[in-house]
Amino acid sequence: MVEPRGWGAYLKPAPIVAVLWSTFQIYVVFTGFLDPMILYPVHAVFGIALGFLTKPFSAKNRVLRGLDYVLVFLIGWVGVYALLNFERISTRIPFVQALEPMDYAAGVILVLMLLEACRRTVGYSLTIVGVCFVVYAFWGSYLPGLLGHRGLSLEGFIDLQAFSNNGVYGLPVGVSAELVFYFILFGTFLEKSGGGALFSDLGMLVTRKYRGGAAKMSVVSSALYGTISGSAVANVVVTGMFTIPLMKRTGFRPSFAGAVEAVASTGGQIMPPIMGAAAFILAQILGVSYWKVALAAVIPALLYYVALYAAIDFKAMQDGLLGVSKEELPDVRTGILKRIHLLFPLLLIVYYIVSFTVTPVTAAVRA
Repeated sequence: MVEPRGWGAYLKPAPIVAVLWSTFQIYVVFTGFLDPMILYPVHAVFGIALGFLTKPFSAKNRVLRGLDYVLVFLIGWVGVYALLNFERISTRIPFVQALEPMDYAAGVILVLMLLEACRRTVGYSLTIVGVCFVVYAFWGSYLPGLLGHRGLSLEGFIDLQAFSNNGVYGLPVGVSAELVFYFILFGTFLEKSGGGALFSDLGMLVTRKYRGGAAKMSVVSSALYGTISGSAVANVVVTGMFTIPLMKRTGFRPSFAGAVEAVASTGGQIMPPIMGAAAFILAQILGVSYWKVALAAVIPALLYYVALYAAIDFKAMQDGLLGVSKEELPDVRTGILKRIHLLFPLLLIVYYIVSFTVTPVTAAVRA
């Protein structure tokens, strides 16, 4: 099968859904936040549908690929159902007023589709945990002592998960819809525009002459990339592809090289201004602005990387490792000069953090 090139590569279901999702979220910012019982279901449905399209059963088997589209249709129907019945759902009293027959279908489909999307994107571990809690909800009444509870009926379970703000459409989805999505979108745009390469080049330029320079390069690059991405995995993919082989070539053991990159990339989750999703949830739980959480994380994040940098320096001193020669590195100065303008959006967000002049979402959209 020949892959489409040019614009044809973007006229696939997954990119179309991604563009529609982004357009919807930006529309929400400029028109004012929607009612949570509209925003949260639409946000969740887009995310689940995109999970099915980007992680298909099989990219080659047409029958299994067709099943993916069936699942997308089902989860799409759940979103449409929530929109069409918004007034009734938003005004009913959960656990008091009875559910309608189609509510059961929408709730069951939502939970099953969410578990399947989780299995595809995260793996079996978290999915099994989710299934265990579903089982616990129904049969927890058979457990003794503090673990036991009175149990939930099917109606109570569906009401909780699909028609209240304490289930699927609870705090994590709310934070994702109202905050996290915009920072991920900003970071993705910046990274795809060359921001990741810029930070890698800056890391090379700053540390290559010092002992253990390859490992220190990983630390600096990961710290800089962490400012635009709260994902440790993305950090490893962007910076580790170059730094890990370079560390091995300059004398570090493969296990140590991998450990340095893993630890350095993990620290990106606590590096402001764009931190991991837990930071946004923390701000919501505490009832404070995300900017305050980001400011509070500055010193711990810097100390984290200073400690890692120092540990690498001691290790390089112990093993007698030197810096990286010019022959082993490309000329990064030209690349930095070409991409230096990409620092402006990041500096703009830092300004907003310090000045508290706009909300985090507005800052991400403006940047």
